[in-house]
Amino acid sequence: KTDGQPLHVIEFVQALIMDNLLTHSFARGWVWDADSIGICPMTDSVAELFAYKLQRLPKDVLLGLQILSCFGSQIDKQVLGFVANYDRESSVDIMAAIDIALSKGLVEQATQLVSFSHDMIQKAAIDSIFGDDLIPLLRKL
Repeated sequence: KTDGQPLHVIEFVQALIMDNLLTHSFARGWVWDADSIGICPMTDSVAELFAYKLQRLPKDVLLGLQILSCFGSQIDKQVLGFVANYDRESSVDIMAAIDIALSKGLVEQATQLVSFSHDMIQKAAIDSIFGDDLIPLLRKL
């Protein structure tokens, strides 16, 4: 299912763990059900695995990543400060969303820059914005 591509293998194994199709215990070691894994609707595309991973995030974290994705693959933290209250009605805590995304390995942080860990994550984040919502979001930002 992964064609031997390292990134795809990593994401595929993480998806199996998230879905409890691959588990580990100290008593038994790694446990899996080959039949369930064989029929699970896993994609052959890394981009689709990232999209699946993003769909499982809390709504606020996903929105934070969607906002981040509108600025490209990396953004200065100072700019994030400017857009923190982009929507006065129901603003998302972008920095809290980024902290969660950091813990999940979706983004990386340098001194003043936040960047997506992989360009496919940025693509999946911007693609997850529904077509009718993208223009209004960009206007607010």
